[in-house]
Amino acid sequence: MKSRFFILMILLIIVFPVIVMGQTAAEWFTSAERNYNNGNWDRAISDYSQVLRLETNNPFAYYNRGVAYSQKGDHDHAIADYSQAILYEPNVAQLYATRGWTYYLRAWQKGGNQRIGDPADAERAEADLLKALQLDPESRYIRERLSTILNRWHPAVG
Repeated sequence: MKSRFFILMILLIIVFPVIVMGQTAAEWFTSAERNYNNGNWDRAISDYSQVLRLETNNPFAYYNRGVAYSQKGDHDHAIADYSQAILYEPNVAQLYATRGWTYYLRAWQKGGNQRIGDPADAERAEADLLKALQLDPESRYIRERLSTILNRWHPAVG
């Protein structure tokens, strides 16, 4: 009888928190990745938000949720998430490059894709891509992105 009680108590200790608390951050992250990879942006955003509810300092969740927002054309939320990721990982070139490119996209989106809609976004894009290049001077991706914005905003320079 005591062994049954002991087994029951162990099961309650292990199972009860899972039932009460729901999914773990890792489980939410796995679900988010699945939705992200399938292009289900709204569900991915929701799942990454659950990860961040449980792990407020997860730069990967901020970055990936930012990409999902960007895929939807919501550059404001994307930039906010990239900025949060940068707070936790300030030496990752890809974070600056992606945020810089998103500033570039937002600048042109606000300008109706005909002109720069917000000159401050143009400056932010350039600054972020230069920071990314400083962190990763060998990156062809960063050089290409920087060249694109320089050619568009400063044709004589790029």
